[in-house]
Amino acid sequence: MSKVYDWFEERLEIQAIADDITSKYVP
Repeated sequence: MSKVYDWFEERLEIQAIADDITSKYVP
């Protein structure tokens, strides 16, 4: 169960970073 949680947390971090990048480079 904690494996799923780790994966989910990692996904959220990646999503947040991706959103940050897109907000910087997309007008």
